Formats: sequence, structure tokens, C-alpha cells
Amino acid sequence: MQTPETITTRQQYGDSITIGRVSKGGEIKVYLDADDLAGAQKRIDNIVAARAYLLQKLGGALDG
Repeated sequence: MQTPETITTRQQYGDSITIGRVSKGGEIKVYLDADDLAGAQKRIDNIVAARAYLLQKLGGALDG
């Protein structure tokens, strides 16, 4: 007899913030845990730094 398989799914970052518009230079969506303010702030800081790096690499082509 085969034992039934149990699958558990856990979403690490259940909350998100989206800022910007695709038509105005792009949007940023940050997934975070709103109950962990320090962690959420770090994730936001990291995505802002990543966006700045991308804009630098593209010569500001997406600045809007």
C-alpha cells in the first residue's frame, strides 16, 4: 500500500509593494514580510540600489 504524499507550500514574503508605472520608466515590486520592519526596509533599500545600478548601466535610458 502506498502512503499518500503531503506537499506543504510556504510563502516566505506574503506582502508586496509596487511603485511606479511601466509607461513611466518601469515599476518596482518588492515582496516583503510587513511584520519584519527591519527586514522589509533592507529589501526596499536593496531594490532601490539595484534599480540605480540598472539605470547607470543603461545610461539613464529608463529614467522617467
